[in-house]
Amino acid sequence: MLNRVSSRFSRLVERYLPDAFVIAVVLSLIVFVIGFLMNPTEPGTLIESFGDGFWVYLGFTMQMVLLLMTGITLAAVPAIGRILQLIASTAKTAKQAYILTFLISSAAYYVNWGLAVVVGAIIAREVGKRNQDAHFPLLVASAYAPTVLYTAGLSSTIGLTVATEGHFLEKIMGVVPTSETIFHPGTITIYLALLITIPIFILLIAPTKNIIPYKAYHQEKVDIPPQASAPETPAIKLERTPILGTITGLLGLSYVLLKML
Repeated sequence: MLNRVSSRFSRLVERYLPDAFVIAVVLSLIVFVIGFLMNPTEPGTLIESFGDGFWVYLGFTMQMVLLLMTGITLAAVPAIGRILQLIASTAKTAKQAYILTFLISSAAYYVNWGLAVVVGAIIAREVGKRNQDAHFPLLVASAYAPTVLYTAGLSSTIGLTVATEGHFLEKIMGVVPTSETIFHPGTITIYLALLITIPIFILLIAPTKNIIPYKAYHQEKVDIPPQASAPETPAIKLERTPILGTITGLLGLSYVLLKML
């Protein structure tokens, strides 16, 4: 039953959920429209706030870039790749494959989410190569399900940001030490609880038929002809529409012109 429900949700999300960047742009435009409706006589002020916001987050942006780049660099070390291949060979059944992929990715997310982005992909691929009984799409999901755990890890975006003096919310909430966020007993308890329960749900939604192994999945991707295009779902239409980029670009251009006047 749970497997059928998860399949329906998967199809629904695939059809209607666009990329995260598109969601961010849409939300920004919604906030802008709400602000305009509340202050229709001050469009210039809204545009200036929109443009000034980019520079407020430069420090935060650099922190995230460093986390991502250091993680990717570490994952690219040949020794790390060999270790992951060795670990992947220990999964002998499909259930072991799902659990192993989840746990290795969880460990990587706890250390550094930038590292986990690459490690998750590598471990899912290596486990999939060695276990043709595992449903490869679920292996990939198992690798990235620990994304929900990273906020309790050592590279927690929120935890490290609010613990940094001069962060953009300091006037509102002050500086919050990591002992009250990442290393707080409550955070650790929630982390461990999710570490136990998420694999259980992964096993419950694991398909027993229509398995797509890594080999078949990889071959399917390779065999797609260049002229083939994905079906025009609402999500894809939203991702490809030039309207969002045009509106955002006009707002940025308006900000530049206002600063020049």
